[in-house]
Amino acid sequence: MVKMLNIWLVAAALVGLLFSPFLYCALVGVTLAVVLFPLHRRLALLFERHGTKASRLKARNLSALVTELAALVVIVFGLLIPTLILYHNRHFLADKSIALYQHSLDWGAQQKRALGDWMDLQEPDTAVDSVEGAGPGNLKQLIDSLPPLGPLALQTAGAAVLWSVKLLVMLLILHVSLLFGPELWGHIVGHVPGPWDKVLLRLGLRAQVVLRGVYLLHGLTAVAAFLIAVPVFWFVLGPPYFFLAAVLAGLFQFIPLLGSVVLVTAMTVYFFVGGEALRGWECLCLAFPLVVGVPDLVIRPALARTQGMISPFTMLIGFTAGIGAFGPAGFVLGPLILELFVTFTRILLEGPDPENISLARE
Repeated sequence: MVKMLNIWLVAAALVGLLFSPFLYCALVGVTLAVVLFPLHRRLALLFERHGTKASRLKARNLSALVTELAALVVIVFGLLIPTLILYHNRHFLADKSIALYQHSLDWGAQQKRALGDWMDLQEPDTAVDSVEGAGPGNLKQLIDSLPPLGPLALQTAGAAVLWSVKLLVMLLILHVSLLFGPELWGHIVGHVPGPWDKVLLRLGLRAQVVLRGVYLLHGLTAVAAFLIAVPVFWFVLGPPYFFLAAVLAGLFQFIPLLGSVVLVTAMTVYFFVGGEALRGWECLCLAFPLVVGVPDLVIRPALARTQGMISPFTMLIGFTAGIGAFGPAGFVLGPLILELFVTFTRILLEGPDPENISLARE
């Protein structure tokens, strides 16, 4: 039996090597299955309650399909709605970004002139004084200098087809993992010798905690940040752009530690530099404690007590390094790999924890 398991592992490694462009999507599908399996199990029990043995097999497939459909709806709408909002307000965001850049340069020029007057120096002609041409005109020149749309359209179509195939691969792996993942994991652990089965059980338990933290903890915190930011930015900004600012606050919340601090800081600097001191103080007194403080200091720790504690520094390093190493899949794989490495190091130093192992067997 161990020999068959080794053959299967070699075959799985060979398949992963041959289909390496889709390997990260397959791994993301496995991680989604770990998080969604409790929902799949509850639905399967619900469908099996009054069924025969033959219908129970259909119930497992039906519950897996319902679970996948629910996850797909959440992922698609969670990505589509913010994308549409950002695309609809793209000109506003571009103008405000250029305006913030221009205000920063103007502020730098004023400080340089003030320093020159204080030191009684003649002001040199530097690049800081020659930025009056910066603004929307430069944006138009950038757009005019873009390559023809024909090759760009072909590249976009090819990328769309590739991502569609990756999505299908992820859904296929998710479906197979929901149906046969626990049995396969139990088979692997049952045939691992030594105390290595305890090591695998503890790593599996930690992987569940990390994946719940990545998918659920950050997702729910981002939703909470968005809901809190809607009334706050309605008071600070007013219509029609308060909803856009709230969406950005939710999206920025996915970045560990930095999160909404970057957004609110940029807004505060923009208002103070642009001469809107009242709105700047409103950001300091309202947006910082409510939009930044409440999600990070209240909601995230409360969710972590139920979903499992994850170091924010590990999440930040894993997130940034994972994106660079694995692309978009690194949002999940980066923190997971880093946390598993830290856990494995602790196991080598401390030994497996029997209490965690008993929990993992459940």
